[in-house]
Amino acid sequence: MRKLLRILLPCLFVLPLLLAACGGDTGANNQTNNQANAPVTLNVFAAASLTESFKELATDYKQTHSNVTITYNFNGSQLLEQQIANGANADIFASADTTNMKKASDAGW
Repeated sequence: MRKLLRILLPCLFVLPLLLAACGGDTGANNQTNNQANAPVTLNVFAAASLTESFKELATDYKQTHSNVTITYNFNGSQLLEQQIANGANADIFASADTTNMKKASDAGW
């Protein structure tokens, strides 16, 4: 029992010090919060058949991410994949089929 106390007692004193050291700098937290609230544009390329679903998702998303502007490109999956392959700026690609998603994936997108 004494051996166990000799091990646990120093841990009880050191543990609060370690936890306090992990507290972080409030200046860094403020900078992170400012970056999180910076205006962002999200370019979504999605199959036309997903229009209603994405519009519903956007409504919910914007409630918690008011700094985000969502720009949509709804079209056929094949056309969207070709646009991306030709350098279109897309942050999200949602294909209605696996064929065009695989093409985009194989191309490194």
